[in-house]
Amino acid sequence: MSIFASLLGEKTLHEEAIESEKAVRDQMPLLLHPQENVELAFGGDRKSPPQDKSYFTSHRVLLQDVRGIGGKKRKFHSVSYAALQAFSVETAHSADGAMELKLYELGKSDPISTEFSRKKVNLFAVQQFFNIKVVARQALRGAGKPVPPAIPRGDDNEKGSSFAEVAKYLSKNAKNLDPGELEKQLKTTAPVLLAGEKVEIAFPSDKVTTILTSLRVLFVDVQGVTGRNVECLTILWSSISGFSVETAGGAFEGDCEMVVFTHILGRPSLLKQEFKKGHGDVFAIQKVICDRVLGEDVSPPTDPGTGKKKGHGLKDKDDFIDKKKKHFRKSDEKEADKKAAADKKSNKGDWIEKDSRHPMDAGDIDRTFHSFPPILQGDEHCELAFKGSHTATFFTSKRLLLAIPDGRSGKRMQYLSVPWKSVLGFEVQTNETRKKSDTNTEAKVWTDMMFDPGDGGRGDAQAFMSCLQFDFNSNTIDIRVIGRYLAARCLKSTPGGRVSPGILAPSGDRDKHFEKWISKLELEKDEESMDVTELNEKLHSTEHLLLDDENVVMAFKSGDNCVAFTSSRVLVIDVEALSRKKTKFTSIPYWHIIAFSAQSSGEWNKDSQLQLYTRNLWDLKTFALDLKKGRADIGKIQKFLSVMTIGDKDAAKYLHGVRTNSAPSKAPKMSSFTAWVTSDSDKEDVKETEERLRSDITILLGDERCEKVFPTGHDIIVYTNKRVIYVDIQGVRGKTIAFYSLPLKMVTGFTVDTAGHKHADVLIDTDIPGKPSLMQDVLIKKGDVMDVHKCLTEALMKTLMDYN
Repeated sequence: MSIFASLLGEKTLHEEAIESEKAVRDQMPLLLHPQENVELAFGGDRKSPPQDKSYFTSHRVLLQDVRGIGGKKRKFHSVSYAALQAFSVETAHSADGAMELKLYELGKSDPISTEFSRKKVNLFAVQQFFNIKVVARQALRGAGKPVPPAIPRGDDNEKGSSFAEVAKYLSKNAKNLDPGELEKQLKTTAPVLLAGEKVEIAFPSDKVTTILTSLRVLFVDVQGVTGRNVECLTILWSSISGFSVETAGGAFEGDCEMVVFTHILGRPSLLKQEFKKGHGDVFAIQKVICDRVLGEDVSPPTDPGTGKKKGHGLKDKDDFIDKKKKHFRKSDEKEADKKAAADKKSNKGDWIEKDSRHPMDAGDIDRTFHSFPPILQGDEHCELAFKGSHTATFFTSKRLLLAIPDGRSGKRMQYLSVPWKSVLGFEVQTNETRKKSDTNTEAKVWTDMMFDPGDGGRGDAQAFMSCLQFDFNSNTIDIRVIGRYLAARCLKSTPGGRVSPGILAPSGDRDKHFEKWISKLELEKDEESMDVTELNEKLHSTEHLLLDDENVVMAFKSGDNCVAFTSSRVLVIDVEALSRKKTKFTSIPYWHIIAFSAQSSGEWNKDSQLQLYTRNLWDLKTFALDLKKGRADIGKIQKFLSVMTIGDKDAAKYLHGVRTNSAPSKAPKMSSFTAWVTSDSDKEDVKETEERLRSDITILLGDERCEKVFPTGHDIIVYTNKRVIYVDIQGVRGKTIAFYSLPLKMVTGFTVDTAGHKHADVLIDTDIPGKPSLMQDVLIKKGDVMDVHKCLTEALMKTLMDYN
């Protein structure tokens, strides 16, 4: 039996899993789900008083923290395997030392860390357990392939370390690591890999070796003089949101470099690896990463570009850089270079230049990047290309690609890739000023990668990879083409292939009075929304921003601006107040909206606000739509967002009804719901609560049902089969009501703290940067906190069943 350790760092005696499960079900019958089994268990002596324990079940990690005199107060923390995107195991520093395990959970910057005695726990057994539970199941999820078997555990006893043997091999063969031999070492000497896992490429740097396998990125960090202390860090391919490779430059300009950006907080958010010339082929490394992150190349070139074949020699690289410098620089761009250098110096971390002002020949770039340097995959194509004073920007069929010359010689080149799946939203700004002094147009893309926090506490944080901004010249670049292209790539969850010719075609003439029309549009007294037909026509035929198969479903005024809900995205049209000549079009695809909330003051059509949540860590993590100055049926918007983000079996029928219903909708009255929720009536009545949520505010979906209701003060928390709804009653009179919808698929875990004298606390963990947790306060006199634990376990199991 493999062994898992106590998360308190104590060298405790392990418990046999079957006996532990029996004891748990006898003593705490609501703790485990009927279909859940304890597979590993650790804690104190079963004959002693209650102690901290760790249970590794078939579906989650379950931790028990015992506190108080007699151990009457306990805290249970659950973490889903699906929420683990990285983990590491580290050997003991000495023969009688402790080994360490770290688990990196989505939405948490600090890992769950545990130490355990090497005399009682086999390190490779722990590694193989996580290989099966995390690596194999997430890597092969949805592929219809069986989970590969674990490799029998290796020998890691007091006499010697298997990891030490591997460390010696890595040191001896640093310049020429053979993938096949290394794979053999990691399956026999130190069984870190799964049976069917393949090592594709490996390269060392000092004492850290990066290994790219068919299932993960593995960093092996050899520490200490003897090499006995080794850490193995696993990063799943699915958690990588972007990457870059950098070629070596001239003398004194540094070595080659690989960087991977993830959507994991904390240490694994950015992992950088440098390697010396001759210790790794940067383009071969780039190819492996592309195949795993962008998707397998279905049309690979006959020469994959390994070794020094077909222009991989240094001379060819120098020739390429010399030619490409003509694309990046002109003799009359010296002033622009000085300005860019000054901007870069004054903005720490803002190393992506913001001046992509001139178009390039996309066909020429496509041919070049398919030969040397071999940046593009065989089935990938460059479709738009722009150059600035220092950076070239390419829009390909699979990613946003930046080429950034670095170093004084200009020979050091960085290629930065952002897959389209990592783009959470985008914005384009039009410019109709027609002034020679003002020709700027802008585009922004928001990603799920980390921002630069700066030095901390000094207000010098930078957007870094979390938000990329580009400036264009309105005289040479059609910003609406860029807007359409970004829509074509980002509105679909499975982008790929070439875009249609109409996307890249010039936009043609536009309505010069569009901005004035939006600003001056007044609604009639009985109207709550804008004329969808007219707005749809303008966005298609005059603004040329919507896709051919995209239509406006609902639209509402918000001051001088408007919010349009199309069949694919939320589109905010923001007209510049003074000039009326510049307009920002901000797009958030529905499939990237992971939660939402709506707030109203008694009546749905007054003083309303809508908040959308995404995985962005910068200024798009919470996107507020202020509808106070306009008139909007927030109840109708909530229902629509529920259909588009959570899903409904009758979604097509519902959308057809929304599109064809031209009659003004009547906003539901909140008075009866407010009176009910603030009264002393029984809020735990599931049937009545469901009726209220269907009739009073129409928030529930057609196939959605309430399963449990918990009052918490004046507020209530409703658990349905699809989400958690938190009804927050605000203000002295309770007229302001906020509804927060948390889809169950976004719940990564939860913590239940058993009751003190009056209260028990429940904390629901999420993968939502703008709302990382949801607190529930349970009054002892009104409920048993373990009922809440049971409800959350059942909710978590719904998503975990799909995961397994």
